[in-house]
Amino acid sequence: MTASPSTATSPSATAVATPACIVTPAETEGPYFIDERLNRSDITTDPSGGSARPGLPLDVAAQSTVGKRYLRGFQLSDGAGVATFKTVYPGWYSGRTVHIHFKVRTSTHQFTSQLFFDDAITDAVYQQSPYNSRPARDTRNATDSVYRSNNNSGSMLVASVKPSGAGYAATFGIGLNLA
Repeated sequence: MTASPSTATSPSATAVATPACIVTPAETEGPYFIDERLNRSDITTDPSGGSARPGLPLDVAAQSTVGKRYLRGFQLSDGAGVATFKTVYPGWYSGRTVHIHFKVRTSTHQFTSQLFFDDAITDAVYQQSPYNSRPARDTRNATDSVYRSNNNSGSMLVASVKPSGAGYAATFGIGLNLA
């Protein structure tokens, strides 16, 4: 079986191959999930006060975000099954590699997982402001417990990231079995 995970996150969405086999691995929801049904594509700001998160643009969770709604949101997919988000390249917190939590919901199913990022790309991003103001991250993909779980399922959940303007664009195709 071949997995080609993805959710489109670029402003000019490119075609993402449908996985040949439905094998996108499920992962944990995470401790900072809030379900406020925030239907929006730009998730860089907190709608309650308008404050924005700094960082390099990433057209696709931060710790200490209790009560905040930036970096949170949902979209209805278009006719081709594509959802687009404007966000920032994610930061890190101790004990976890760089990742983004996501859910896919249908009228009858819910699927939860995480997207991961190539360590080399993250290293390049983290040399820039505002990321370089923090100490070096303490966990890389190979040592992250979630990435390594389920027979190293994180390796099937790495977003395809390409330079785009002043930031990056990421794509990730998700294959689900809704039967």
